[in-house]
Amino acid sequence: MANFNTGLTKQQIITALAKALDSMSEQEVQSAIATAIAGKQDVLTFDSTPTSGSSNPVSSDGIYTDQERQDTEIGTKATVSDIFGIPSTSIAPAEGTTGTLAAYTTPGMYTVPTGTAASRLTDSPLTDKGFIMEVRQYRSGTYYRQTIYAWNEAGAFYTRSRTGGANWTAWYKFEGTQVAVSAQSAPASLMQAGMLGSEEPTDNSSYDSEGVLE
Repeated sequence: MANFNTGLTKQQIITALAKALDSMSEQEVQSAIATAIAGKQDVLTFDSTPTSGSSNPVSSDGIYTDQERQDTEIGTKATVSDIFGIPSTSIAPAEGTTGTLAAYTTPGMYTVPTGTAASRLTDSPLTDKGFIMEVRQYRSGTYYRQTIYAWNEAGAFYTRSRTGGANWTAWYKFEGTQVAVSAQSAPASLMQAGMLGSEEPTDNSSYDSEGVLE
């Protein structure tokens, strides 16, 4: 029961209530009681965890527990840096031990820092140089792709997949052909927009009014 400090003694309160009741008819007393009850807040029912479709409030402990659950889930996700930035996970078996790339299925970027570290990996296509490995999950289930980019192999990469089972495919190497890029004049539309300089073309190319090479 709530505590109120009215400044009156218990006897003074009883006396005041008695006088008020004496001046009221029985119907007025019953009406006053009904009004007081109607204005009283209903007993609240609290959910122990956030519940879909429920209009009940959640207890303090329920909120705290659910926040901890969310923090744990977020902690297991790959960060933006893992996926798009500098690799934050280094794969480097200690001297005298071996390792494997097969267990790395969490999407993100990984680095094998040296050729020595690569030589200790039993399933690496590279054993004499360091590399970056990108891991992607391309559908739900155990569907993953690992792609390796060597430190000093420009235009080449290695890739393999896990297609729903427990085993990985063999590694495949893809190597491109070097493409020579020559300087070309910019489309007229870009020149007009001021996005590029206004130098004249250095070759015999020409562009129409839409900036399309003729």
